[in-house]
Amino acid sequence: TITQSIFYASHLKSIGYRNEILTITMSEGERAAKKAWFEKPGRRLNFDSITFVNSSSEKNSNILKQAAKYGAAPADCILIEDDFPTLLKAHSAGIKTAHISHIITGCYDPSDFERP
Repeated sequence: TITQSIFYASHLKSIGYRNEILTITMSEGERAAKKAWFEKPGRRLNFDSITFVNSSSEKNSNILKQAAKYGAAPADCILIEDDFPTLLKAHSAGIKTAHISHIITGCYDPSDFERP
């Protein structure tokens, strides 16, 4: 699953998207462990930054804040997620969405996210 996600992130990066990891952490220890894994030397993940949140309800507001920071519209953002309620909220906010299972199984059309 990591391999497909990394490949997909590389594809998005190649067509001009910023790639940011937005992950829930429950403790400082978990945060430190995730940060160390993502930032391990030699790991080529093609992500621009990592943002830690405390709950899924914070994800969409963080996406919208990051979009505003970089001058992007919500429709220029993509949330790849495994939680359906979070995907529905993101979709309602105008953010493009993809369930992680579609990325893992290859059941997505990368052209869905091509910029006009």
